[in-house]
Amino acid sequence: MSLIVVVFIIGSIVVVGGVVGLAVVLIVNSNKRSKERAAGLTQYAHERGWRFTPSLERLGVAFQGHPFAGAFRPEYRSVVEGTYGDWPFIAFDFSVEDRRHDMDDPRSRTNYAIVAMHLGANVPFLELQSQNSIGSFFERLFGTEITIGNPELDNRYYINRDSQQFTRELLTPRMCSLLLQLQDRGWRFEGQSLLTFSRDHLSPALVEDRLASMRAVLSEVPPPVWERIHAR
Repeated sequence: MSLIVVVFIIGSIVVVGGVVGLAVVLIVNSNKRSKERAAGLTQYAHERGWRFTPSLERLGVAFQGHPFAGAFRPEYRSVVEGTYGDWPFIAFDFSVEDRRHDMDDPRSRTNYAIVAMHLGANVPFLELQSQNSIGSFFERLFGTEITIGNPELDNRYYINRDSQQFTRELLTPRMCSLLLQLQDRGWRFEGQSLLTFSRDHLSPALVEDRLASMRAVLSEVPPPVWERIHAR
């Protein structure tokens, strides 16, 4: 056996071993971070008088749209449930598998931090996503983007809605100003819920921030809009 062949074989073994070792390190670190996040959320929920569940097979309510639509092998973890002010809510990590990666690789899953408030009445579908998202690019490409006449909001958010009246009445100048400060997350009125979603993991700080921002958004809903919602 020539020296070149021997060197090639040894080099291949070293490379494969390095890849396997890196994968093991990634998995171990991922599991460690997951346990630390779960411990922090468990204590946080207990202090607030809320309920923490490590994982669920499925939710009691089925959400539509991004990132739930077409999700491959979804997982619901770190579920926090409680009431914030007058609003019942559920917050959880939602992860989906990316078929382009090895399913044992922690990079094969994309995680979203979801917080949903229960509104007690059905609302028209309305979604706002950052214009930086790839989904928004394709929506603009195929000409389905909706504008509301507020240039700054139209440039920053992709808007999808069922009811033009609800959208225009809800997105007042004060509401638009508030949403422009909160572009790091997507927003959706759906069914009986208001949802926020972002590529992130739940943490006590994130849950507090999302709940506070959602209460601020709901406080800006004009009273006539609430009256029509509850009269539906």
